[in-house]
Amino acid sequence: MKSDGHSGMGIRNINNSKSVNFRFVLAVLDYSGGGASVGIHASTDKVYRSGLTTDKFLQSLGFRPSRGCQFFGDRCYYREIGIVPAGQPSPELRSEFQAIQASFTRFSENIEALFHHRQSETQLLDQMGRGVQFNNQPIFDSPIEIIFDPSSVPLWVEEVKMVRLKELESQQADIEREIEELSAYLPLLYASSDDLTQAVLKSLRLLDLEASETEVGFTVDVLAHSQNEAMRFGFEVTGTKGPISKKSNKLTQVVEFERIKEDSEKTILLANTFNETPISERLEKESFTQDAVDFLSAFPVLMMTGWNLYRIVEDIMMAKIKPEVVIGRLHSEAGVLVYD
Repeated sequence: MKSDGHSGMGIRNINNSKSVNFRFVLAVLDYSGGGASVGIHASTDKVYRSGLTTDKFLQSLGFRPSRGCQFFGDRCYYREIGIVPAGQPSPELRSEFQAIQASFTRFSENIEALFHHRQSETQLLDQMGRGVQFNNQPIFDSPIEIIFDPSSVPLWVEEVKMVRLKELESQQADIEREIEELSAYLPLLYASSDDLTQAVLKSLRLLDLEASETEVGFTVDVLAHSQNEAMRFGFEVTGTKGPISKKSNKLTQVVEFERIKEDSEKTILLANTFNETPISERLEKESFTQDAVDFLSAFPVLMMTGWNLYRIVEDIMMAKIKPEVVIGRLHSEAGVLVYD
């Protein structure tokens, strides 16, 4: 049975937030027989005469009207998000509960944007003659059962941790963040499709270029430019198990970009060739066949590989080359990039 969020032995305010239209409280309700319920209490005082109103919006998210709320009186809407079985410790004292608090924070930080998005959606539907519709679109799954690991460290231990332990944990967190940051460049070596494109975007931004992904169907995948916009680029990004040959449709795409581009834009075909082959083996292979190179020689197109860009990224991080030098080369050179 779902909890009403109010009928129990006692209720505790764990966290709260306030936005333009809404107020929220994350609370734990203890039961006399043991166990607890974790939920969000919501309230709104804003009145909208038409379209999607705040109360209907909350109900569409799965919040139910509730009376006699300790926090909001009879103006409460409640949504249970977690259940703590009897015999478990108080949830807010355990580290596992931090994920729930983080979820609550993300929810409250983005609720206004979601509300205005759905308001706009209903207004557009009304203008299209479909009438205002309020479809339920809950953003929380069914309440999860919260089971705590007896060996996990309670949060209150944080207050008395040894100084050296805190230092090591901080170093560990920094190392993990750096590992995650650097690992984001690895798709340049093996990926195709979106993972490769995201790694290319990240690399170009490291070069101090403003880079963005284009809409689906555009002739190239990424548009980029220097900070002063003096140098502009169009990157066609692809991953393949073999080389780029004259038969590849990527040649057609870059030639089409050459036709429609502005005069200052540099066309670059960035291909993660032989992306299932170890680097030591692919170094001896030609990433662009001679017939492909001959075909593109009529155009000022630069051809480079994911391995090229990966090495450039590492050299910049090691301060072996400056980003502006790389940008200058990419903009001025044509043919197959030679990067030693």
